[in-house]
Amino acid sequence: METDPLIGEVVASRYRVLKKMGEGGMGTVYLAEHVTIEKKVALKVLHAEYSRKEDLKERFLLEAKAASRINHENIIDITDFGETDSGSVFFAMEHLEGRDLSEVIKQDGPMAWSRARAVLLQICRALGAAHSKEIIHRDMKPENIFLIEREGRPDFVKVLDFGIAKVEDERQSRLTRTGMIFGTPEYMSPEQAQGHHPDHRIDVYAVGVIMYELLTGEVPFKADTFMGVLTKHIFEQPMAPRELKPDLAIPVEAEAITLKGMAKDREERFNSMTEMAAAIQQVSGRMTHSTSDLPPVRLTASSDALKGKPSGPRTISGAPGGRHVAEPVDTIPPEISGQRGKLALVAVLLLLLLGGAVAAVLLLREGGPPIPTPKVAANLPAKKVAPRVEAPPKKPVVKYTKLKVRSEPKGAVVFLGDQEIGPTPQTLKLPMGDTSVALRFKLKGFKTLEKSIVPTQSEMALEVKLEKIAVARRTRRRRVRWPPVPSRKPALAVKPKKPKKPKKPRKPRQTTGAVDKDDIRDPFK
Repeated sequence: METDPLIGEVVASRYRVLKKMGEGGMGTVYLAEHVTIEKKVALKVLHAEYSRKEDLKERFLLEAKAASRINHENIIDITDFGETDSGSVFFAMEHLEGRDLSEVIKQDGPMAWSRARAVLLQICRALGAAHSKEIIHRDMKPENIFLIEREGRPDFVKVLDFGIAKVEDERQSRLTRTGMIFGTPEYMSPEQAQGHHPDHRIDVYAVGVIMYELLTGEVPFKADTFMGVLTKHIFEQPMAPRELKPDLAIPVEAEAITLKGMAKDREERFNSMTEMAAAIQQVSGRMTHSTSDLPPVRLTASSDALKGKPSGPRTISGAPGGRHVAEPVDTIPPEISGQRGKLALVAVLLLLLLGGAVAAVLLLREGGPPIPTPKVAANLPAKKVAPRVEAPPKKPVVKYTKLKVRSEPKGAVVFLGDQEIGPTPQTLKLPMGDTSVALRFKLKGFKTLEKSIVPTQSEMALEVKLEKIAVARRTRRRRVRWPPVPSRKPALAVKPKKPKKPKKPRKPRQTTGAVDKDDIRDPFK
């Protein structure tokens, strides 16, 4: 296993890196300690390959600026910014000990409303503070919500990762252009999925999806592909939480808030996080039923009715929370009022007592005639029995495997079937089961590698090493420049030689017979 070169090093002369805590798309998070005051901090270091790109470096710096600018207790506190010896940039933030909301839902299941209500109110307050500073988070999801314990308060919320936050500033327009899709598909609003200009209501939609998942334990839309999930967000309506989970005690008002926050048209959502928080604050958590669901209750006339006075609405004791149901009350006729009414009632009671005594005597008499049993009139309508409504069958709970994929070297493109996922390192969400999943890794200059994995655990890791393509060695040939370069010294021009003229034969001398001394040759010479 390759050792991280930063572990054990002192960064920027003040932070000693202790261990690696996690890795994201743009950077790696380490646990570090200040060398002087020995305070634990979390260092987020930009990947080395991104440090050479100024736009990504600027976006990384934007995260630190955005979180520091909000300055809210429910948002991660960023305290320092600097550069490593290798040229990568980093920022230091407070070290948190706890669990993110995704782990809480996975381990504990759907959350009771009393607990979910406290968590949601803190999320709304944090995002409301960000929106007041014209900062939109744009990637709200349970993984970016951390729950810690602070001063005896459990489930204290910290909102993390403003890495793709949109700051409403003209200088940042080139970093967040209209038409670019950012975020996680399961929590992405319809206008965000279509690349429209985002505003603060995309965070309202994401909180609505998080609220849905807190109440039911499931996200509203699932699909096998990235675009499949986005299509459902754009065109399909979510199933109501109480319909999806009829066995859970989900308040009707909480369901209504969830569906309003997830409205397809942003004009129909809550106008602000403050408005959404106020609606959540008013939900007490009691289950609300319709009148037909209540048990039968015997209604009695009040003392005011006996006196001939009109009475108000009667209270049904079986209704939760002492709910009052306004119903018309049958009052005593007005002629039985005052003193006459009292006398008439006494007379009726005396007659009933007398009739009871006579019936008792007849029963005790031997051989007496049997007491006739009152017969039910045959023409009375039969009592209607309401049809039994069966609960819809429970949908099987789909569990997922969180697969962390890495390659050596980094940057290999991962393919899931024919779908391109992106360069390594990546974190994939695969349905858990016994069926193997085929992954392909492609990188220029390396052989394509195929790996199969069976997602049987909640968290798994896959690390592959790519093999370089062997290149045949070529014989080195002399490099010939064409067109040829003339030599620096010009060649000397050679003049053609003129042909020699043939010698004319010598004419013999004509002598007169006398010997000339020139013709006499010395034989010894």
